[in-house]
Amino acid sequence: MKISYRWFGLASVFAIMVVLTGVHDLGAFQSVVLYEDSFNSDRSGWKENAIWTYTGGQYRVFLRNPGSISGSELPDVSVFGRSTYCAEVDIKLLTGSGLAEDGFVGFYIGGTDIPRFSSVPDRAVLFGLDSFERLLILRVTRESSGLIDLGVISIINDAFEDPNVFHTLQLDADGSRIRVSMDGEFVTTVSAAASGNMGFMAFTFDDPNLNARFDNMVIRNVCEE
Repeated sequence: MKISYRWFGLASVFAIMVVLTGVHDLGAFQSVVLYEDSFNSDRSGWKENAIWTYTGGQYRVFLRNPGSISGSELPDVSVFGRSTYCAEVDIKLLTGSGLAEDGFVGFYIGGTDIPRFSSVPDRAVLFGLDSFERLLILRVTRESSGLIDLGVISIINDAFEDPNVFHTLQLDADGSRIRVSMDGEFVTTVSAAASGNMGFMAFTFDDPNLNARFDNMVIRNVCEE
């Protein structure tokens, strides 16, 4: 599959302050787990093939060829059919001898064409990390010609240290407003479609052998305080 990349301007970053006034039912704001997976069982329903596998209590993606892209959809998509949620997962992108020096791994949200049947959802937003310690927020569009365009919404440099250890990526969505955190630290806020499909995605640029792991995925109705 050929991939073309169009780098668009960065989206505006918004600071958020929510002020609650009056009398509220505090129970409405309690954090409730809607979905969780530690990937200790290979029967939890995620995609399994030559690219996506369960291994050692983690979920692995391995893209052997350069210019590759693949996704794995959340098994219970009904859980994600909401505009307010808090999703987090631990991600490790392995680097070193023989492994890709460049690539992306993380969440996708929204879009059409579920990756269970097609490798790439159209009009999805991607949130993830790369081997250069950057947080990338991208929009993927699949053209009728089969080419895939990746447009940049935001790139945050030095968002974490060392991709070879697990880092926790969290999306805190309230409608189209999504707060993004890494390892418990707020990074940025973006405006993006917050409902639709959800899952994991990985892609390479010119390097072969992207090797990454996911662990401890949790989706809640709201983030824990």
